[in-house]
Amino acid sequence: DVVILDAYRQVVAGMNYKLTLGLFRTIPDDDNSSSNGGSNGNKTCLGGFQVTIYDQFGKWSVTSWGKTLTCEEVSDAMTEIDMDMNTYLNLNENDEEESDAIGVDAREDKEEVADEPDNS
Repeated sequence: DVVILDAYRQVVAGMNYKLTLGLFRTIPDDDNSSSNGGSNGNKTCLGGFQVTIYDQFGKWSVTSWGKTLTCEEVSDAMTEIDMDMNTYLNLNENDEEESDAIGVDAREDKEEVADEPDNS
């Protein structure tokens, strides 16, 4: 699974997207293999990374790889967007709608903050 922790876009001669992503892996339970129609299990943090992607009118390329993130840094970033990593890690695939809603709500909150002018 990939969680968007932060996103920023910049208009240039095309568009730059600067993303901070958290990576997670779902470890299937022994009792509930995919052959039984499901793949519930525990999620574990793998870490994260930052990347800048350039979209030049439909031609996409990675322009730079940023720093890699530890799971502690991923957890801190999730806290900043009001997403609790422990809650996310305990969701299973049956809770996919809830998982999507948590991520969407958090990104919408972050977007609103990013659009506010800096008056300092």
